[in-house]
Amino acid sequence: MYACIDVGTTNIKLSIYNDELDSIKHESVKVPVSSEGLQDPLLVLQAVKHFFKIAKESGARSAGIACYRSSMVAWDREGNPLSSIVTWLSSSSENTYTSLSRIVRAIGKIPPLDLVISPVSPALRFLAVQRELESRFGRNQKNMIWTLDSFLMYNLTKTFVSDATNSALTGLIDPARFTPLSPVLALLRINPDFPEIVDNARYYGEYEGLEIRALIADQQAACVAEGALEEGLGKVTNGTGTFVDIPLSKYRRIDGLIPIVILRHNGKAIYGAEGYLPTSGSAVDFMIQSGLLKSYDELDKFLMPNVLFIPALAGLQIPSLPKARGIITNIGLTTSREEILSSLLLSISFHVRYVIEKYAGRLSKLRADGKLSISNSLLKLISSSTGLPVERFKDVEATQRGLAILQKISLGKMGLNDIDNNRPELINGERIEGLEDAYKRWKGMLNSLRNYQSS
Repeated sequence: MYACIDVGTTNIKLSIYNDELDSIKHESVKVPVSSEGLQDPLLVLQAVKHFFKIAKESGARSAGIACYRSSMVAWDREGNPLSSIVTWLSSSSENTYTSLSRIVRAIGKIPPLDLVISPVSPALRFLAVQRELESRFGRNQKNMIWTLDSFLMYNLTKTFVSDATNSALTGLIDPARFTPLSPVLALLRINPDFPEIVDNARYYGEYEGLEIRALIADQQAACVAEGALEEGLGKVTNGTGTFVDIPLSKYRRIDGLIPIVILRHNGKAIYGAEGYLPTSGSAVDFMIQSGLLKSYDELDKFLMPNVLFIPALAGLQIPSLPKARGIITNIGLTTSREEILSSLLLSISFHVRYVIEKYAGRLSKLRADGKLSISNSLLKLISSSTGLPVERFKDVEATQRGLAILQKISLGKMGLNDIDNNRPELINGERIEGLEDAYKRWKGMLNSLRNYQSS
């Protein structure tokens, strides 16, 4: 049996899978994130260790770990944390960016450096943590700063490693060659100790008697589960946010999208491009807390709304508007609760379409996963908006299923070509009157947010 630990931003989940890739046990625990986007690394580590013990007691023989991405943490040689986890929700990178010299910021506007020297860059989160340590311990301290997966592995196995998918998103590593980005290091005046960058399916060590056999970023693990490893098939995860990942035949940059490593296996990388809406699922949770929505079941009661809603509760990634906030327009005296809920689903589907239009390549279909993907209405809207069929597996927890698959690959029990065995459910959207006009108005709202941020 295979223990699969998904370290999410607000929830850490354990699922145990059998050889048939059926989930036979599931547990989760909440881990708080502060209003500043910071998280206690000890709470995360304790939760992960706790799940290892449960997995061992349940009969698991191996384990895999998937982590949320683009976050930085510092620790000493004994593994003790020296900083909070600066998550992807933190504004510290924006504050660090404004403190850079005008020359560095000007150089940072030149592609491809604009992806790294920006207000939302993980490299600037690294710099923020480094500056904090220097203020406390001086410039000659020999502590480590890297991604969450690296911190966890150091404490579990006492090895300083980081997987290729997480390291490629730091802005400090060239994702095409997996070597340090010297121009970035020079501009930001940082000289980190780099971990060993490792493949996603191999033997990494043991903890609590379980062999650790998979290590990967969360969205990339979902790509593995969905078989989204070749051009033509896109993956849409509707969880805390909505993440659209599109495999590419080789590493290349697409304007507006994030170049990613989907998987590295036997030293060979599979590349992709990503665009995401950070707070789609968070907007649903907000609606539940505010009383607009009773449960996720109500999300299947769609009607074409007159209102439009962009759920930018923590900024937007595409277009790059980190300071933007949510907006609802065209509310009137007769606006119903159902219209507001439906406008959220419509906006998510439009965001998926917007990313695919940026890609400008051909897709044959999409595969959807994540908690929000249990909504048939949402997936039908995504299909209607994009003009693509949408497939959904019965198990929507794709990150954990991907970890189970990677463990089996590491143990030689299956190959990458064996992933797409189960027949998914096919969901086709219908023609919706007024959809194209609503999409045009929605894009106009994006432009208004752009104007608001620049004012």
